Amino acid sequence: MNPSAASGLRTTPTVFTYLSHARPSLASPGLPKQHRTAARTPLATVQTPAFGLTSSSSSDYFRDDQRPIILFDGVCNLCNGGVNFTMQRDSSKALRYAALQSKAGKTLLQRCGRAPDDISSIVFVEPDACFIKSEAVLRIAQKLDQPFQALASSLLPLPGIIRDAVYDQVASSRYDVFGKSDTCRLSDQAAQGQFLEA
Repeated sequence: MNPSAASGLRTTPTVFTYLSHARPSLASPGLPKQHRTAARTPLATVQTPAFGLTSSSSSDYFRDDQRPIILFDGVCNLCNGGVNFTMQRDSSKALRYAALQSKAGKTLLQRCGRAPDDISSIVFVEPDACFIKSEAVLRIAQKLDQPFQALASSLLPLPGIIRDAVYDQVASSRYDVFGKSDTCRLSDQAAQGQFLEA
C-alpha cells in the first residue's frame, strides 16, 4: 500500500469527518467489513515517524507476541480501574498493556499516526491496525470473557458518532470525577508478561 500523504502519517478521522463527509473507506479493500470503521488507522500507511521514533522499533512489540496492546492513561484513576477490570476478566491473557506515557506507549502512538504526547484517548493496537475511543473499548471487550464479548458485539453496530459522544463526555471529566495518581502505572507484578515497560 502506498502512502497517501507527504508526511506519511494518517490521522484518525474525527467526529467532524462524520458530519461533513461520507463515511470514509479504507485503502485496503480486502479487509473485512466489520473492520471498516472511522476509528481505525491502517498501519500500512504509517511511514517512519518524527520525534526520533521509527516504525521498525514499534514493530518489535509484535515480533514475538501477536497479542493486541491496550494503551491507557497511566495516571488516570478511572483508566487504571479499567485495566484492573480487564485483567480480571481476561482469563486467556489475550491482552497486553502499556501506559500512554511510557516509552512503549509513545512509540506505539507514533505507529498509529498519533502524537507521542496524546493521552486524550485509550488506544487499542493490533499488529495491523489501531482503534481509539469507543471503538477501542468495544474491541477490548470482545477479547474478554462472556458476557462482555456478546455485549460488545451488540454495541458495535451503533453509529460511532453516538458511541464516541458518550466516550468523550466521560474522558473529558475523568480527572475531575475520579482523580489522578501522582505516579504513572508502568508495570504490574500480578500481570507479568502482559505489561510493556519499555
